[in-house]
Amino acid sequence: MRSAALLLTVVCACSDGSGFAGDYETVSASRGACDANPADEPVAPQDALFRLDDVEVTGGLLVAYYACADLTRCEDLYDLARSFGRAKDDDSHWAGYVSSAIPSMGCILTHRIRRLTTSLNGVTITTEVYRMTDGTLMGADCDQAVASERGTTMPCIETSTLVAEDR
Repeated sequence: MRSAALLLTVVCACSDGSGFAGDYETVSASRGACDANPADEPVAPQDALFRLDDVEVTGGLLVAYYACADLTRCEDLYDLARSFGRAKDDDSHWAGYVSSAIPSMGCILTHRIRRLTTSLNGVTITTEVYRMTDGTLMGADCDQAVASERGTTMPCIETSTLVAEDR
């Protein structure tokens, strides 16, 4: 009976994870306008090394993003803005969403989507940024919930891709 219970625990632990947990080194980066081919660029130091780990949170599983100084020293706390939950459009995929609204000569609405996918030797993180200025939103009406609601219906202004290999 004990071996059956242990086997069940191991099977459950293996099947519940995201499959992304590990240490990664970014090997290529590109950025550009959404309507053009992105250009290769140097890997930014803050993107060079990172760890992904599965973390249980109130809403379910989170693929937590930890920035690393080297492959042995990573931040103790994960960066929620760079982490990934289940994608809104497909719960078998992973994405992170950040929306903001800044009152300034109209309301500047921004919505960012970071998507996490597997690649040949690691992961790919693709980011799309959507933005618009709405002169009709003033004061409390200039709110991040409006940016989130409008999301991808706003013009896409930038796309970027990081390709990282498992270390």
